[in-house]
Amino acid sequence: MCIATNTDRYLVEKALTKLGIGEFFEFTITTGEVCRGKHDPLIFLTAADKLGVPIGETIVFEDALHGISSAKGAGFYTVAVYDADNAGDQELIKATADEYIHSLGEWEES
Repeated sequence: MCIATNTDRYLVEKALTKLGIGEFFEFTITTGEVCRGKHDPLIFLTAADKLGVPIGETIVFEDALHGISSAKGAGFYTVAVYDADNAGDQELIKATADEYIHSLGEWEES
């Protein structure tokens, strides 16, 4: 697993350290490092390539419509995760993603 995020690296690293979950991720990649936002699939493509996993075997968990649309358009399986900040887009998010969950705890790989 990895983290592909729009958040600055130093903030992600602080959060991972505080939560004690950094060991579960092979690496973090930020949109700043690929010089494109999540409206473009480059961050997802780069992450899959770095993981060495084919796009068709990669699951993207995402909370924002533009990220879901971008990842889905590039051929990734997408799981939308509810986020109150994106509540206005929930119907489009549900219609776009392959799956929709309210929290990561409720997702089970089939």
